[in-house]
Amino acid sequence: MKDNRFQFGDIIATRSNSFLSRAIRWFMKKYRPSVDSFSHIAVVINIWGEQWIAEALAKGVRVWSLPRSGYSVKKQVILLRLNAGFTEEQIEAVSKKMISLAGVRYQYENLPLWVVKILLKINLFRKDSQKAIYCSELGAIAINEAYPGTFKAPNITSPADHYDNVIYQRLDINNIL
Repeated sequence: MKDNRFQFGDIIATRSNSFLSRAIRWFMKKYRPSVDSFSHIAVVINIWGEQWIAEALAKGVRVWSLPRSGYSVKKQVILLRLNAGFTEEQIEAVSKKMISLAGVRYQYENLPLWVVKILLKINLFRKDSQKAIYCSELGAIAINEAYPGTFKAPNITSPADHYDNVIYQRLDINNIL
């Protein structure tokens, strides 16, 4: 079943009332005070002509159908749609890249680095590596697959960096803003 609100290549920005989501949003407000706070990023990809979601979760990068993911019914969701759009070839490349990263572990070690970066203004991030990935990084990797170099350092990309980026049109599909 296709949900017409979502398009292949869309970046989903979401938030919840969980402790972790609230903590991430608090730090994002410290990082970018003027930006609405979202705590999680996911990517809509194409598998066999159907909408699937790629996202980095606590158990690692997961790929699952849009209906199973729950994003069709979640209320705290907005879509970030790339202004430049995607060709079919780019969607295929992004989708293949996301599928190839399925199972990669979650990058917990970046969480304290974000705290240091935000609170102490010290950048301790290391060079990009796709051996471990967190959600915003996965979104940056997806966009870079279609448009190389869009995100100069995917491993230092936050939900706020996606949300506040002029490359996207924000679609408030649930009227939450």
